[in-house]
Amino acid sequence: MVAASRRADAVWYPETDNMGEHALQRFITELLRGVLERWLRAQGRVAFAGANQFVYWREGDPHASRAPDVYVLEGVPQDAPEVGSWKTWEGHAPSFALEVCSADNWQKDYDDAPADYDAMGVRELVIFDPGATPAAAGGYDGSSTAVSEVFSRAWPANAASACGARSSAASSASRTPMDTRGCGSPPVPTATS
Repeated sequence: MVAASRRADAVWYPETDNMGEHALQRFITELLRGVLERWLRAQGRVAFAGANQFVYWREGDPHASRAPDVYVLEGVPQDAPEVGSWKTWEGHAPSFALEVCSADNWQKDYDDAPADYDAMGVRELVIFDPGATPAAAGGYDGSSTAVSEVFSRAWPANAASACGARSSAASSASRTPMDTRGCGSPPVPTATS
């Protein structure tokens, strides 16, 4: 139960950063969180589909946090009591997280998100970049400009770099998707998963 695991902390963990979102990013987040919630319910899974709440992964360090655009907490019912933020040491690490790249600060999602979510214990991370342009070559048919990348904890520690994760220099120079074929596959909804 969520309430039973809550306790008073000596360290203050903020529950908001008063940061705005672009309209497209907000629309995508609202749409996908609702779809994910309904899909989990239809599968009979006890899971909380949330959005934009801080998740802290290092006790005593309020800077070790992210607010996933969309996330899933397995074992937490959707109608759980209101929680301002989640703490992994209380047993609440997301199993899935989705980051929607914003128009003005998209590099942070490519550069920082994989390592942060790995430290948090997230098993699946999807980075969705609606502002990316199609790659000039290599398996991408160009029919859509949206790009997503999937990172999985089952990979070795250097998987992000092995699968083409961009450095800050490369990210600032280009916003074309990288070739991640062979680097994993997106989670596929099944009746048993």
